[in-house]
Amino acid sequence: MYHNIGVPPLKAKMKALYVLPSMFRFQMWFLKVAGFRIVKLSDMLDAIARGSLNDRLAVLTFDDGYLDFYQNALPILREYNYPATVFVVSDLIGASNVWDTSRYDSIVEPLMNLRQLIEIQRSNIQIGSHSKTHADLTKIDINQRRLEIFQSKSKLEEVLGQPVEYFCYPFGGYTEDAIEMVKDAGYKAAISTKRGFVREGDSVFMMRRIPVRLNTHPLLFIYKIMTDYEDLKGRAREG
Repeated sequence: MYHNIGVPPLKAKMKALYVLPSMFRFQMWFLKVAGFRIVKLSDMLDAIARGSLNDRLAVLTFDDGYLDFYQNALPILREYNYPATVFVVSDLIGASNVWDTSRYDSIVEPLMNLRQLIEIQRSNIQIGSHSKTHADLTKIDINQRRLEIFQSKSKLEEVLGQPVEYFCYPFGGYTEDAIEMVKDAGYKAAISTKRGFVREGDSVFMMRRIPVRLNTHPLLFIYKIMTDYEDLKGRAREG
């Protein structure tokens, strides 16, 4: 799970969400030398359906659709010929991270515009929905939740000309009815912020991820992906 790929500005209040481009390059290199097969989210779902999921299959996900993905992550992904999935806020294409600036008085970060989203699609990047406005689904009423889930899908499909089959819960927040809405809207899977590896038998509408942050130094990155550290940490919190 990635957010920003760039150098955090001095005044940034969400520095943990940044990964330095040099560190991102190391991480992509390590995945290669360690024998991981980087696949699209659709490929992982196929592996789950076939019962052939293994611990060397990995999906790269990027939340929010920041411009620095286009500037800093995409060239490295192209170099390694890695696919990825980017979750986009449909009503804020070409705008900025207003959900952070309004909630946390965070620094303004630009988001990719439509031309850039269309370009990255052609570079083996799948685009998923991150809702209409990045609203916390647990703090809005049921009608607003429905709009955030359904309308983001239809708008993205209209402007991108491609099916949008995956949803990512903003702030990691969801309700039971939100999960049902995601299914009813026609998404094939939904991504959470629950920590750990994807395991057969888990719900594909609450898929787990491994967070990668500014403080994820090389040894910690290796520890996260090569041991059961994230699984134990994530599942222990859930009792």
